[in-house]
Amino acid sequence: MKFHSKTLLQFVIAVLIVTLTTSLQAQSEHFCKNQEHLERLSKENPTEYKALLKRITDHDRESERIDLQKAVTDTTYIVPVVFHIIHNNGPEKISQAQILDAMRILNEDFNKLNADTAEVLDIFKPIISDVRYEFRLAQIDPNGNCTNGINYYESSEHYKGGNDAAMKWVQDQWTPNHWKGRFYLNIYANTGIGGGWSYGPTKLDKYSGVMVQTDFIGLVGTGVGGYNERTITHEVGHWFNLGHTWGGGGDPAVTGNCNKDDGVADTPNCGGTFSCAERNSCDDGVDDLPDNNQNYMDYACGVMFTEGQKTKMINSMLTISHRDLFDSTNLANTGTIDPYVYGSVTCYQPTVEISIPYEDLFICTGDSVTYSYFTEGAVADSVKWEFPNGSPATSTNDFPQITYSTGGKHSAYLTIYAGEYTASDSSEVSTIQLGDGEVYPYSNNFEDEVDFDDNFYISNLNGDASGWEYYNGASFSGSNCISMNNDNNIAGREDELFGPLLDLSSMEGNAAILSFQLAYAMKTGKTDRLEVYFTKNCGEKWNKFYTKSGGEIATTSNSTGSFVPTKASEWRQELIELPVPYSTVDVLFKFVFTSDQGNSLYIDDINSYSSSINKNDEINRSLSIFPNPVNPNSTISFDLPNSEEVTVEIYNLLGDKVASTSYGKLAKGSHQLNLEMGAKSQSGIYFVKVKFNNEVITRKVVKQ
Repeated sequence: MKFHSKTLLQFVIAVLIVTLTTSLQAQSEHFCKNQEHLERLSKENPTEYKALLKRITDHDRESERIDLQKAVTDTTYIVPVVFHIIHNNGPEKISQAQILDAMRILNEDFNKLNADTAEVLDIFKPIISDVRYEFRLAQIDPNGNCTNGINYYESSEHYKGGNDAAMKWVQDQWTPNHWKGRFYLNIYANTGIGGGWSYGPTKLDKYSGVMVQTDFIGLVGTGVGGYNERTITHEVGHWFNLGHTWGGGGDPAVTGNCNKDDGVADTPNCGGTFSCAERNSCDDGVDDLPDNNQNYMDYACGVMFTEGQKTKMINSMLTISHRDLFDSTNLANTGTIDPYVYGSVTCYQPTVEISIPYEDLFICTGDSVTYSYFTEGAVADSVKWEFPNGSPATSTNDFPQITYSTGGKHSAYLTIYAGEYTASDSSEVSTIQLGDGEVYPYSNNFEDEVDFDDNFYISNLNGDASGWEYYNGASFSGSNCISMNNDNNIAGREDELFGPLLDLSSMEGNAAILSFQLAYAMKTGKTDRLEVYFTKNCGEKWNKFYTKSGGEIATTSNSTGSFVPTKASEWRQELIELPVPYSTVDVLFKFVFTSDQGNSLYIDDINSYSSSINKNDEINRSLSIFPNPVNPNSTISFDLPNSEEVTVEIYNLLGDKVASTSYGKLAKGSHQLNLEMGAKSQSGIYFVKVKFNNEVITRKVVKQ
């Protein structure tokens, strides 16, 4: 952009506005965070705002003096880098491999090694610059200890929505020394940012560095691509004092941008754009040039810096804000001095942790799981994975994809090799066997812990004591139940319990009832929430058909302390009806509890049964029960087209089995059997389930 003279203060304010920025997003709506952050800071902390403005002013004055001295531009400048990944054990906890890929992209972009420079318009190819910045992950932390330059921080408060508080919180975790911006390029990452931003060149450590959304990091793992992987390149440009190519604020294509300036002579005057199409948004008369929307500091399809931008960034590097970065003493202190081999500094036994995306923790047979890992203390030279029951059964890849053909809980084992050290970890995923659902009517009073472990699956991302569990300290019937342990839980956290899986295919034409016993005492002012979902396509779409919160869940009076039910009156039966279209094979249920740090919740006696008589007229059976309402003389009549095993089971409305009679193998032909209702059966509605070799027929009866 052609440089227009202006007073120093005017220029400084313009640079501050363009430097307080957000993400590089290609061909999509861009929500610029620079004005938002600047305005927020000016309102919340006017003193800090003025201090930041002064630092930017001082930096620009110093940078101008350096420019007059014509700094040498053929030197390679080394920049120590540290990543701070703030997460809540979700997909935002990205892997080391994804961060290394981001470092690859950053170094290619600043050293003109990216292949897509071939796409640059011919008129701009002569000024594509090799900035000669080399970014290296730090191997020594501020306290002199070994590091791989990647730090993970678990926080339910700061993992979402990048802001100053998150950056300060990270730095506060380190004593006695922080990761000062004079010595390290701090890259902070979490989710919910919508891109990235930087306060630009400042000596104020709490504002120094860049913030970026985790899925805008790299092209592997959760990286979304689409030029978003250049977000870090864009933000680091701001950190070294570059503005947007159109000058002005964070929004491109705004009326008046053609009258603004970015302080770089060889970036053509432009209005800014989200489009990759060739365009000329500003008319500068003679020798007018098209927009350089392929510049990293535009929002479209960045693949280049100009020679003028290189000069401006080197001037910034030589200021007091940045010149310690490449000093040999700092390079030695950060473990980035030549000869540099990432992973060569291993001062203590490394650790490794397997990472599995949330959506892969619970899958159906035939689906695949994508594994990755995190290391602390060293970089893995090689890895060895083992997957019993998986395909393939072993792997040496960083991101193996494993398919499971059988249901159950499957372990994964990882060993990393780092020089003389090894480290190991194991993890587990659950797969559900499609076509293996329980046939209705279904009943489970949780007296069998092995059955619970085999047929219910718990999602506990935090791996702590809070969450769903098999519980033997309370029950509605028997001695055991399921508990949602809410003690010391995190507000807003969701815990999920998957199960049961039911085969409701024989209920075609009728709705299914899901019932369960519930016990919960509300803590005053706390609105914990319980939701129940079901899916017929293995979780591709979950349908919510029950939700209650706060006092709606409560089955007894409020409690100020911990609650455990001790009597039947503290329980309540919940009845939920599924719509008819979901009476099919492989209907999976899911209980979701959202904590507001209230009391624990208890569930017992999960049952499923038909809301009406099954209308399926089974061929060649002619099954009937007469008389109905039944009495001691009632009989079951049916025809057998072949010799078959026959069993009759009777269930009450709660799904409890009240009688069962096996008749062994009966001959082909017509049969009439006495209906044995059981001596303890009382008046009410019952379901008679007649099991043949390959078929189950259910009839509703009434006992008066």
